[in-house]
Amino acid sequence: PIAGEATLKIYVPIKTNISIALTNIHGQGISSESILNAEGLVERKLNANGLASGVYFVNVVTGSGEKVVKRVIVQ
Repeated sequence: PIAGEATLKIYVPIKTNISIALTNIHGQGISSESILNAEGLVERKLNANGLASGVYFVNVVTGSGEKVVKRVIVQ
């Protein structure tokens, strides 16, 4: 569970663009970010302040694929 703020860590071995999207259980977009020409370890803060308690999904897309991570927000 996340309360407040969490750090999202993504490792990409070669330069690539990264797309990060936070959605709720209904698939509605909460926030998104694009990172151009990322390489190595990329860290981004996920701010859960202001979000209702519930299930959210973090969708990370890079040049090598897509990963969806389920997170529970507890306020």
